[in-house]
Amino acid sequence: MQVVTVREEIRSNWLISKLWSGLRLHKEAYSAQLDYEFHQWTENRRVREAQLSKMTPQELAIFQEQVRLRAEAEARVQLQQVTGQPAAALPGQSMQDIARGDDKVTGSEQQTLQQNTAHSLDPSEALALNTLQALARADSSTALVAAPGSGKSVTLNYLIQKILADSPNADIWVISAKNDSFCGLREKERVIVFDQENPDLAKEVIDNFYTDYKQRKQLPESQRESLPPLILILDDWLVIADQLSKLYSDWNYGGKLLDVLLIGREFNTKFIASLQSFNLAALGIEKMDAQTRLCLNLLLLGNRYIKNGREQESYGVLELILNRGDIIPGKQEREQIKSKYLDIKAVSYQNLRPVMIASVGGFVVALMPLLSNQVKPIASEQEYLDRVFDLEFNLNAAQNVHPKPLSEVANKIYEYFHNVKSKTPKTLRDFKKADRLSGYSESELIDGLAELVERDKINYDGNDSYSLPDW
Repeated sequence: MQVVTVREEIRSNWLISKLWSGLRLHKEAYSAQLDYEFHQWTENRRVREAQLSKMTPQELAIFQEQVRLRAEAEARVQLQQVTGQPAAALPGQSMQDIARGDDKVTGSEQQTLQQNTAHSLDPSEALALNTLQALARADSSTALVAAPGSGKSVTLNYLIQKILADSPNADIWVISAKNDSFCGLREKERVIVFDQENPDLAKEVIDNFYTDYKQRKQLPESQRESLPPLILILDDWLVIADQLSKLYSDWNYGGKLLDVLLIGREFNTKFIASLQSFNLAALGIEKMDAQTRLCLNLLLLGNRYIKNGREQESYGVLELILNRGDIIPGKQEREQIKSKYLDIKAVSYQNLRPVMIASVGGFVVALMPLLSNQVKPIASEQEYLDRVFDLEFNLNAAQNVHPKPLSEVANKIYEYFHNVKSKTPKTLRDFKKADRLSGYSESELIDGLAELVERDKINYDGNDSYSLPDW
């Protein structure tokens, strides 16, 4: 009897020791999991703070609006689960959600949007801005396709601004048919104006770009992550590519672009080709089949605009792809995108604002925001904090701001605008020729113009064209 009792006691003690051991291990695992989750939360918060610190107030406001919409969507889903009532249409937050096409604006809502002549005409403008930022930060190449008058040059300048804001040491080269500034790249001697009588310089830039890319391909994997962006911008490329093909029949520049298109993302190398028609084969890439095209981001623009007193449209590029199964596979998806496009086109047509169709992993249809009015990147953390404070809390910020006086060169340029007889947009060349501005260097004139644009004293359309707001 005593033997049985001892055995039961030993068995009980053994079970208790096992339970304690199991609980201890569980406690250690639970503590380790908490420590890991706290570390992840801290790291995510640090990364988010770093991301927010790079946002302009306008971008921050858009981000806050998206957070609010997402919270409302989650609340509605929870309410639907509790009540059993069907969920109402919610604003999509991903490209796939937007591309569904089942979140169209109704006729009455569209009329209200069209009557809104403020900066925001359609909720999709926030999506357009996010898409442009995604394209600027994408590690893959992009084709920007738009007919004249669609906003191609302004959009390209915005992409360059975002690239330089994120990576000031980006190595960017531009080949163009016109001598535009391209956000100051021309002043850094990074813009090559293509000349049919002297095309060797453009050929040399492409060859040197590809040589730098090949050198990157020799680097071990551990050194690739720290590589600054290497980008070649091919502006008005259809015309230039056609001339290069005729002048250098044995030069395979298309093969170089294909290499960058397929593999360049591994080495932070890409190109942005600006085209006036949807003829991707004219890039020079002979093997531009449906599979290869998947590696190329697409950004297409259309618009209604007034030029020389005549009304003109440039929606053809967009409407061409809406009926092409090799671009948008699946009839149902094409119809959904077409329906979304027709709704936004109505707003675009009435307000002379471009509409975009973009493919960055999924198709996006949206109304373009006023890119020329976007706030410039914030230069310092303190400036960022001050602007966030004004945006969030300081309701009287507009009345309390005391801007510093204009510089001497800015004042002289401003006087020049008010004294010219011809009220037509002026270029940097006009300022350099003006007598009252002859004592200033080109860089001083550029700084003065930037100061006036920042103070909203003059308008700048992104193409070396300046004018007074009341012209």
